[in-house]
Formats: sequence, structure tokens, C-alpha cells
Amino acid sequence: MVVEGVTLANMPGGSRPQMATIGRLEVQVALVPLILNGRLQVEKLALSKADILLETDAKGKGNWVFSPEASPSTPQGGAAPAASRSGGGDSLPILKEVLVSDSRVVYRSGKTQQRLDLSRLSFALPDGGKPVPVAIKAALNDAPFDLAGEIGALASLVAAEGAYPVKLKGQVAGLDLEAAGTLGLGKQQGQVDGTLTLAGESLTSLKKAATGFGIASADWPDKLPKFTLTAQAAFAADKLTLTRAVLTTGKTEATATGTVNLTGPSFGLTVTARSPDLKAQLMALGRLETAFVPDAGASLTAKLAGTATAPQVSDLVLDWGTTRVTGRAGVDLAAKLPRITADLASPEIDLTPFLGKPTAAPASAASGSSAAPAGAGKADDRVIPDTPIDLVALTQAPVEADVKLAVGRLKSGRGEVKDASIAVVLRNRQLAIKPLRFSAADGKLALEALIEPNGKLWLTGEAAGVDTAQLSALLGDEPVLKAKADLGFKISAEGKTLRALAASFDGPVSFATGPGQLVGSAAEALSSKYLTFLSLKPADVTQLTCTVVRAQFARGQGSVQQLAVDTPGLTVRGGGGLSLASEALDLSFDPQLAPGNPAQLAAVPFHVRGSFAKPAVTPDAAGTARAAVGVAQALGVGGQKTQGALGIVGALLGQQSATPSAPSGQPGTPCGQRVASAAPSATTPAQPGQINPATKPAANDPAGAIKGLFKGLLGGSN
Repeated sequence: MVVEGVTLANMPGGSRPQMATIGRLEVQVALVPLILNGRLQVEKLALSKADILLETDAKGKGNWVFSPEASPSTPQGGAAPAASRSGGGDSLPILKEVLVSDSRVVYRSGKTQQRLDLSRLSFALPDGGKPVPVAIKAALNDAPFDLAGEIGALASLVAAEGAYPVKLKGQVAGLDLEAAGTLGLGKQQGQVDGTLTLAGESLTSLKKAATGFGIASADWPDKLPKFTLTAQAAFAADKLTLTRAVLTTGKTEATATGTVNLTGPSFGLTVTARSPDLKAQLMALGRLETAFVPDAGASLTAKLAGTATAPQVSDLVLDWGTTRVTGRAGVDLAAKLPRITADLASPEIDLTPFLGKPTAAPASAASGSSAAPAGAGKADDRVIPDTPIDLVALTQAPVEADVKLAVGRLKSGRGEVKDASIAVVLRNRQLAIKPLRFSAADGKLALEALIEPNGKLWLTGEAAGVDTAQLSALLGDEPVLKAKADLGFKISAEGKTLRALAASFDGPVSFATGPGQLVGSAAEALSSKYLTFLSLKPADVTQLTCTVVRAQFARGQGSVQQLAVDTPGLTVRGGGGLSLASEALDLSFDPQLAPGNPAQLAAVPFHVRGSFAKPAVTPDAAGTARAAVGVAQALGVGGQKTQGALGIVGALLGQQSATPSAPSGQPGTPCGQRVASAAPSATTPAQPGQINPATKPAANDPAGAIKGLFKGLLGGSN
């Protein structure tokens, strides 16, 4: 039997007038079984050149459901007459071959707006309630699939009750798929239970199809390392229960167990991941910079809970090489700005694998090295680099954050930091660090910072008992001083470059040390001819008894209010001014030799003028200018008050600084007693843009040490 050119009207309110147009329908029926026992056996059913639309309305009613009019003989509310059982009407037909080709069968759900386009379908209905072999080629919301396998017997499908078995294998959206499980029918409708396996590497088709499911996929890669995903799960009442899901790619494996509630949605999952070579996996993605990723295995375990707009991670344990991080984190996506919270801790973080091998400390000025700094070529005598720094961008990040991190031990190739803790808060376009605390170089340090929405920076920092040589090594710089030091500052600055920030520098800075030693280029710069002329040995000036510097800055202009250096053979007091805006220097120093030195009268006052890059030392011919330091009051000489400048660390560190020890060879003499005994003098600070003319300093003289000091502190290169 062949039928051609058949049209069926769609239900009222359907998306188009025709439910189906059939180009050709061919049915071959076996006559002998039909004549002898009334059993319908279809040898072949072929449908071609058909366009069939199966759709449901908003209430879920299908357009294939035809409601017959009630028979007049049927009492109102009565049951319809039972179907005749003659001729074996209660037996199901046998379909040996069903083929749909060159056709389009579309299923559209009025409730979910999902769409299924069927381009090819073949199956058979064998006798005896056996499983039905099936092959299908279609697309669900533009996600193409081509599957073959078997489904449950037609009798089970018609009974519409219980679990209906399905076993399929093929391709979905360019990925290999294998599925085996059951679909719930009747009272179990909507329930799914089984195992699903996906494998592949190309995501091109999946990216295209994802938009049909409301999933943003523009940033997805087109290709992944070859992967396999196997999930054993059950779905019922909008709840997905993962017995176990395993994702493997290369040697990396990730697992997940738990539940996902699709109404909300909400979830409660336990996830684990392990990769013996994470760097190789990241490189395979081709989308991440891996230069600083260590060659070390990594593992992660965590509990993931919450909702799609407020996911939370708890019981986090991340191991990467020798580093472990634990804690919790979360994000609120429903807020006006996404809000990130985290509270993390680590007994030890080793940055060495991330940073690579440490570079050697810069060669000293006396080593004869003439290598030009990287990027050199354009003459610039400025020491403070003009590096762009966009502080405003930090406050304008499209998120808010409240992140805490505590690290017991932070290691790098140059040293380590202990007992570090930091709290970072980004809220209302303000970025605050309050505070950063840590122990390093045998001392304790603390820093608080605030960046306002307009980019203005506020910094408060304190350090107590820090070994300056260890700190220089930790920063990768050449040490010039080895001593225990205290440092304090409370400053503000604003600008779009490091140079502009320095030019707006406001606030006080204090620095002090106890006994110590000049080393490296600072010691080498003290030429032997100067020491011989002053009847001094190198140890007389390189061995320090104490050092103190106090300065006040206003818009980049610094007034050095107190400056004093005490050594066994020499005491130097000074003061003056410097400009961070123009990098100008105008400092005056008054050296005094130790009592009994035959060259005591030869130690005359001198000036350091010029620029940070080219300082010059010139003698004060008049010999009358003496710096106004007032160190006696600051250091508390005479044994009455011995903390002085070394007591700058206050409540932030929660302890007092150590008292400087007695000068070498003077047991019981408080540090600074000889410094304080000198008479004061007045100096004039340098003004912006006014660099006083100066002669070029001779090689290996103190100006070399001063130049190196400014370059080391302010970021330049020798």
C-alpha cells in the first residue's frame, strides 16, 4: 500500500497550520498471518519526503492527541464500550522494518521550548516482546547526534509503566557517547537511571549547540586534550544524584559525587582532582601562560554547595608540589557587583618553582661591570623609573572582595617569610590592605594600605629588628649595610606613574640601626687615600655603632631633620633637603673624628649636592655649617632614655624595639653619646627643579656610595 501527498491539519493554536505533510508512505503487510489468525505483521513501513511537526502546548497536550466526540449512546459520565477482542485485537502488531528517510520530523515542547529535528530513523518491532533495535540521526537544539542501539520491547512502551531500558552508542555534538540505563514510564515518568560515557576532544559542535540550551559558550576553546567522562547517575523530580562522575584527560583525573537540584538550581557536591603533571595539561589547552607553572603534581579536594548565584566552596585542600592551601571561599553573583569572599591558610607556600631560579645580585660599582641596563638606549639620568601604575584600575575592578590569607612559611629562592597574614577588602571602589604582617630577615614587619577611588594611596608601615643584609638578599639586591634596623613611615601619594607617586610623597619617614657594618659597594667607595689622610683604618668607618635618619616629606619635598652615623673612629651628623620630584640633593654633613686622632682638625664639613644619579661631594670651605639634628633628644643619651629612633615600632607590631648596644670598645656607653655631643648647624633643603651645580666625583669616593644608595632604594640601576 502506497500513499502520497497526504496533509494533516495541526491542532488549534499550533505553531503552523499543518501538523504533517507526507510525500510518500509505503506499507507492506503480510497477508497470510492476517487472514489465518487476524494478526497484523508489517514487513516494511517506509516514510520519505515527510515534514512532520509534533508539538505540545503550554499545558503539555500533544497535537497528536485526537479527542473523539462522545457517542450519543454513551451515558453521560459512563464508560466507553470496551474494545472488541475479536481477531486478536489485544495483540501488538509486528513491525519487521521501519525506515524514515529524506524527511524532517520535529518535536517542539511548549513547556520547555526544546526542539528535536529527526532526519533519519530506523527500527524494528520483533515478536515476543524482544528489545527493539533502533538507529536515529537527529539534532536536539542544534546539537547533532547519530546513535544506534536497542530499546525496550514495544509492549513495555505501550504499557507505559515501570522502567523502560535504553542502550545507545554513537556520537553527540562531535563527541563519542555510550549510554545504558532506564527511563521511567507511567508513575515513574521523568525518572532516569543509568551510566553515561562521553569522550572526545573537539568542542566545535558542542559550542554551537550550547546556546540552544541557554549556555554561554563564546569563550570555550574549540579543542581540548582528549578526555573521557563517565557518570553513574539518577534523575528524578528535578534532582540529579551523582553516584560517581569521573573525568580523565591524560594522567589527570577529577571526580564528583553528590546532588544537583535543577529547581533553583542548588547543589551539594564533593569534588576531587589529581594531576601528576598539571603544567603539561595546561600547556595542552594552549590558552594559559605556563612559564611560571611548576613541574609538580597537584591535587584538590573540596565541597561545593549553594546555588548558581551563590556557590560556596568549603573544606578546600589544595596541594601543589610542597605547597598546601586550605580554607573556604564563595561568590555572590546576585549582588550589584559580584562579591568574592575567601578565608585561606597554608602551613607553607614554596614560591621557588613558580619564580624559577633567582638571579644573581647586581655587581657592585667597583667590580668594573659596564653592562647597560635592559631597555637602555635613551638617555635618562633619573633614578626613579617612570613606570606606569594604574591604581584607579585596581579600585574599579568589576567585583567586590573580602579575602584573608595566613601563611606559616613563605619560601622563595632568596629566603623566606614567616607568620604572614593579609586581609584584602575591595568595597565601594576602595581597596584596603589591613594589615599585612610577617616576619622576615630576623625582624617583624607590618603594612597597611588604602587606595581611594581616585587612586590616592595611603601607606603605613613599620619594621622592627630587621637584618638589612638578609632583607636585601630577599629582595634580590646587593647588601650595602649589615645591621639590625627599625623603619617607620606614614605616607600618602597619588599619580599614574612611580615617578609621579614619588613627586607627591607626603609624610614622615624614620630609620635607625644599632651596631652594624657597611658592606659591598658602600664599603668599597671609602677610598684608602681618604682614610690614610684622616689617620683611619677601614674598620674605623665601616663598623657602625648606630645610625639614625628622620625626614618629613611634603609634596615630594623632603626635609632631613635628623641624620647621624656613629662609628668607632668617626661620627657624622647631617641634615638638609632632597626632592623626589626633581631628584635634587642638598645635604650638609659635619664629620668628627674620635678624640685623640691626630688628624682631628682635618675633618671638615662637606656638602652632597647634585642629583640622585650624579651626587657630588664638595667641602664646606668655611667649615662653619653644622647640621641641625638634635640626636641627643631623639636617642636619649646619658642612659636616661635609650630607645630613641629604634622605638618607632608601636602598637601595630605589639612590642618595643631593642635598645642599641654600646659602641665597640666603649662598654656601657649608650649608642649615640658621641653623636649627640656635636654642636648643631642649619641647612637649606633643595627645591624642585633646582639641582645645584656640582663637580664630577672622583672614583671610589663617598659619592659613589650615595649614588648606589639612591638607585638601590628608589628602583634605579647602577
